[in-house]
Amino acid sequence: RALLAWRFARSSRYHNRYSLETSAMVVYRLVVLLLVFLGLGSTTPVALAQAIDDLQRIGEWELVVSGTVPDDARVWQSRSAAAFVVASDRLPFPVLIDARGGQVYELSATAIGDGDDLSLPEDARKEAVSKLMPGQGEAVFSIRGTVARLRYSSIEGEQAREAVFDHSPEYRAKADAYQPDAAQLATLRSFEKPVRVRVLFGTWCGVCKTYMPNAMRVDSELADSNIRFEYFGLPAQDPWQHPEVGRTGIKEVPSAIVYVGDREVGRFAGASGFGDPEGALVDILEEAR
Repeated sequence: RALLAWRFARSSRYHNRYSLETSAMVVYRLVVLLLVFLGLGSTTPVALAQAIDDLQRIGEWELVVSGTVPDDARVWQSRSAAAFVVASDRLPFPVLIDARGGQVYELSATAIGDGDDLSLPEDARKEAVSKLMPGQGEAVFSIRGTVARLRYSSIEGEQAREAVFDHSPEYRAKADAYQPDAAQLATLRSFEKPVRVRVLFGTWCGVCKTYMPNAMRVDSELADSNIRFEYFGLPAQDPWQHPEVGRTGIKEVPSAIVYVGDREVGRFAGASGFGDPEGALVDILEEAR
């Protein structure tokens, strides 16, 4: 339970320059962990007896049943309630996992839909069917003799845009919602030389989750241009020791390295760069003309 709550706190936090954490930040995270266990991690915590209306489909956590990952598994997360909803044909019914209370509850099947957002009414929760058992960074529970695990899974290595969307559906939703500047896109489409934008990110990173979808939307809008995007996922375990970090020298994620041909011409990173990726890219490429 301690590792599960720690993973939950880390995946929920909005953090940048992850490699430069201070001792004070480490202490702060331990306090956050304690608050999660006490059910006080939010100023307005949602009681599980109430309706939960902020469940979002996620890909960072995957279901494992009897040692295999079901293709049909769906996982939603509520940050306000520190809870997960899991559904799969490999389970006898959908479940609600209470990370704070260490309990797993049966859910009414009619409460589960196929969308990326999910709301649970007050009467959706039924009886407790299992307690969370100790696991190495996992939520482990047993239903009718079947052992299931909910484990953290980051996307790693070279990835296509659609693969990132498939792993983390919230990226797709945020990319669809972003409206890039039309004039900036027109400028980018006019660039005649081949351009490569290499994006390094982590699905465990709150800044990436919030801002990287903006660049992914720009990527899709520039499909008919000479600009191509690449995506490289860093692992959740020791990301700053990864060889790609050493090779590129990045200091934060997300980071975008821009090449014209084989020549690096600039970079943009973090909330400031990915908050307006089309503008950042125009600035770099105009200077490189």
